[in-house]
Amino acid sequence: MIILISSLITILSIFLGKYLFGRFFNHISLYVIVWFPIIFLFQLRLIRYQSIKTEVWIAIFLAFLSFVLGTLTIYTGWKLKYSDKTEINLSSVWFNNKGKFLKSIILIFGIIGLLAVIQNWVVLLNKFGTIQSVLLNASLVYRMRIERSIEGQIPYLFTFCYVSVFFAAIYSAYLNRISLLTFLPFLGVILKEISQSARAGILNAFFLFIATFLITRYFIHKDKKAISNRKIIVGFLFIILIIFLSATLVRVTRVTNERFKGATTQLSALEANAIVSPSIYLYFSGHIGTLNKAIFAEERSNLFAEKTLTMFYSTISKFDLVKRPKDYDKGYFIPTWINTGTFLREIYMDYGYLGILIIPFIIGVLCTLYWYKFFSSGSFFNLVILTHLYVIVGFSFVIFVVRLSTWVFPIVILLVTVWIIENKLINKNKYQL
Repeated sequence: MIILISSLITILSIFLGKYLFGRFFNHISLYVIVWFPIIFLFQLRLIRYQSIKTEVWIAIFLAFLSFVLGTLTIYTGWKLKYSDKTEINLSSVWFNNKGKFLKSIILIFGIIGLLAVIQNWVVLLNKFGTIQSVLLNASLVYRMRIERSIEGQIPYLFTFCYVSVFFAAIYSAYLNRISLLTFLPFLGVILKEISQSARAGILNAFFLFIATFLITRYFIHKDKKAISNRKIIVGFLFIILIIFLSATLVRVTRVTNERFKGATTQLSALEANAIVSPSIYLYFSGHIGTLNKAIFAEERSNLFAEKTLTMFYSTISKFDLVKRPKDYDKGYFIPTWINTGTFLREIYMDYGYLGILIIPFIIGVLCTLYWYKFFSSGSFFNLVILTHLYVIVGFSFVIFVVRLSTWVFPIVILLVTVWIIENKLINKNKYQL
């Protein structure tokens, strides 16, 4: 029954989003596209998951309903004002000389980020000796990262790679194909995540690139109904292949045991499968089970909005103003251990049941507001906010991504950078976005 209901909601939502925004890619369709698979896979029960309480299913549905209502609120209020006749000035500072300015920005941020990643690797190589040793000790590296015992690495500078990913997506949309420059920032992101035995940053960069590329391409090439061509498809497939291989490398080095408690015979037979393994199934299905446990354990944050403002509290904790929040949440056996419980878990921990209704509503409002603001102005300042809101939606099936440095630092750096360029350089040339 759950699969049938969620299938129906998914189909209707995709067409609703297409009706509202004129494109199949929008925040409503993105929400259901990332949530339907985890609900479907959870209900397959290839791991004998504990039953989800009816209240939790209702909370999941009401959160999505609130998100849609937030979208409809702005859609209704802005429909008469919204104009899609704004044309982007391809001779502006952003795109003059065939995008030379954009290429420079991609290279500057990408190289700085990559150099920071290389420095992080040098620290690890000094500890373990060789790259092979780092990979073979991935589980130890993972624990050291959690315990913050890796000393000597320059923090946060690697997030410049995500800034470069954003501009690379714009440049690719401008060219109407995936630019080779795209692989520079992705190289930095992937090398960083491998060095930390992590995967979330790779997914973060992927969602940021997809959202920025598609939205910018809609804007630049409004007259083209088709949103893809052979070069774009090949480029995306290549990016996805690289991301998959990188995530697989992290998985096989960090997860030494694919034998999970409660796994069915069918799932256990996939233990040696490099493409579809029990840990991959767990990653794309188990979060709802954790949400169920967290809600009924009445998990609550120690500080106000602790999960939402993790980076803020982490910063002021350096001055002993507050106790530093934990980077990772408590795990539960469902029956297999997992500690991520969708963004609703962290929202519930910060704001309770009321937050499950209000926060998705606010996200829906902001996504729609900045969709209209970008398409009616062409300002990349609005695009930065819009695409990072889309990253929140894309990541919603795992965590509330606003707590990660890979979300916080890039959006701050991008907003400052774009504001300076749009208000100092472009306005000087009398170009109004």
